[in-house]
Amino acid sequence: MIQERQKIESQRQLALDQKSAQDTFDLKNEWEKRTGNIIRVRHTVTTLLTNINNNVKNRTIQRKVEKKLFESELKLEERKNALSALLLKEEEDYAKELEIHFR
Repeated sequence: MIQERQKIESQRQLALDQKSAQDTFDLKNEWEKRTGNIIRVRHTVTTLLTNINNNVKNRTIQRKVEKKLFESELKLEERKNALSALLLKEEEDYAKELEIHFR
């Protein structure tokens, strides 16, 4: 009878230990699911923010390059106009000199 009681107590303790191990496993599993999702969401958000930042940087760089190109083209056009005006003046002066010389 004592042995039978010890056997029942042993089985009871084994069942309690298994239940405790299963509860711990379930709790750990639930924790990993929840924190794993948070980590994945954070990773996704971080990736999206990084992509947005890169796009903003790329557009900013592109606008700066376009601005510099426009300024360069504008300066080139102004220089071209100034040189055209200078050439026209020199041609007029040359024509006047020729007129005076051949009179």
